[in-house]
Amino acid sequence: MHVVPNGIEAVRFRFDEGVRRATRARTGLPERAFVVGGVGRLVPGKRFDVLVRAVAALPGAHLLIAGDGPERAALRRLAAELGAQGRIHLLGERDPLGDSADGRTPGIPALLAAMDVFVSPSREEAFGLAVVEALAAGLPVLHVTCPAIDDLPADQAPGARRIGTGTEELTAALRGHMEAGARRLPRPRSSATTTSPAAPNASLSIYTLALTPPTPHRDRTRSCRCRTRTRRGRTCRARTRRRARRGCTCRGRTRRGCAWRACACRGGACRGRT
Repeated sequence: MHVVPNGIEAVRFRFDEGVRRATRARTGLPERAFVVGGVGRLVPGKRFDVLVRAVAALPGAHLLIAGDGPERAALRRLAAELGAQGRIHLLGERDPLGDSADGRTPGIPALLAAMDVFVSPSREEAFGLAVVEALAAGLPVLHVTCPAIDDLPADQAPGARRIGTGTEELTAALRGHMEAGARRLPRPRSSATTTSPAAPNASLSIYTLALTPPTPHRDRTRSCRCRTRTRRGRTCRARTRRRARRGCTCRGRTRRGCAWRACACRGGACRGRT
């Protein structure tokens, strides 16, 4: 069994005011708008429809969702039905490590810098990596569940607040953040938001081990003619080169090899001691 602690490279998500302004300009967001964010695959289990409804109920608020999936068209229709299509921004899949090579498409770290609060409305999460990244970016976080921080003391992730699954509760929580104004929090001290520099190499070594074909076991009895095996069936006990003849009691264990041919008793009484 191999154990590699999960986590992120927190320095990638360090907040930068210049990155915030540039990202808002590239995504068409007003500089002083209140921006709610979410990251994840657009599937029913992520419950981004709840987030769309909550933001649509807040005049002037914008929503950024980074991710793609089969629910994208349904979320666009929902935003249009709620009259908020101009404030709901479905950005598609983005690079979790940084901007595109040409610098024109902001990655997840830059998008987090452009947000004012992060929301994870999913009821089920294996770890909650997106929440951890948002905390590392100094964002206040509203989440339904996040195993990465659920069992931590409150002072380990002070920016995280667990909420219920209802749309009204989420809307009220977002309204409170909107009225309080944008603020950035210090990076939490939780070990969940950091990872050892050796962790990526450790993860890679496990994948390498899993993909490497097993080395076939070499049976030492193949090189021994007597084919005598131990109880475990791995190592031959006979060290002679000649194969013991049937009826010879020495079984090839004499120093000179099998005594069948040299002994007149034919391996009977002397038991290979000649």
